Order: sequence, then C-alpha cells, then structure tokens
Amino acid sequence: MSVPAVAEEAGFSVPTVYRHFPSKKALVDAVYDRYSGEIGVQWDGDPPKTIDDLLARVPEVFARHEKVPSDLRSVMSGPTGRKARLANMPGRLAGVDQLLANVDLTDEDRERLREVLVVLTSSVVQQAFRDYFDASADVAADRVAWAIRRLVSPKRSRAKSKGGRR
Repeated sequence: MSVPAVAEEAGFSVPTVYRHFPSKKALVDAVYDRYSGEIGVQWDGDPPKTIDDLLARVPEVFARHEKVPSDLRSVMSGPTGRKARLANMPGRLAGVDQLLANVDLTDEDRERLREVLVVLTSSVVQQAFRDYFDASADVAADRVAWAIRRLVSPKRSRAKSKGGRR
C-alpha cells in the first residue's frame, strides 16, 4: 500500500491525500480506525469489563465484520493491516489483561489465556469458520464463546486442583 496507489484508487491526487494524511503511517492509522469502527471494536469509552461482557459483544463484532467492504477487509488482511494490528496490540492486550484480572489462574496460564482470547476473537477465526465449515457469523461467535467459557470455567479449574485431568 503506497500513498500514490491509494490516491489513484481513490481518484484523488497524491498532494490531496497528503493534505489529509501527512504520512503513510497516518493513512494506515486512519484505515485501521475505520476498520475498527466498522466492526465495532473501538471500546475506548465502554470497554468490556468481564469475560461475559466480551462474549456478549462477539456476535455483533463478527456480524459487523461480515459487512465490511471487501477492499477494506483486503487491506486489513495484508501487510499494511498486520502492521496496524501489531501497533494496536498493546492496547488490546491491556484490555484482555483487565478482563482476566479476577480469573483465578497462574501467571503463566493467564498469559496463555490472554493470547488465546486475542486469537479466538479475531476476524481470522471467523474467516476460518466460514471457509472450513460454511458457518455464519452467529455460529462462529457461538463456537468462540463456548471455547472461551470452557477455558475460564471455575469447574474446570477445581477439577484440575483436585487431581483431575490436565
């Protein structure tokens, strides 16, 4: 993704693009912000406070992702989108850390669960459910919520501590 290519695709001159976006990074940030807004994961004002709150939002996020224009989805799935996701990952991880703060886990298990939660709630997982199982956004969200609930289940933790299977 280059600024001249974006300008050409959008039907604007390169100087016009630079007038609105002083750098390629600013342009990428704007694309990421639009994408995040389209799928409804900009929770700055109202972040999920519990695992159940997060899971209640997954169906809407997955449904909204289905409606994102294919060109925007394409940009976000390529190298430019990867850079933007990585740049925003510290904030996403901090949000997941807050969700897991009251879950009774070892530090090592909390870190593992944090990473698994990020992956399971990603659009890549939704796409995999669509590609491999022809699953709708609702079905994918249901499977993701089920898996996350199983991972954080207190029953499961008690079974382990009483000598249950690992």
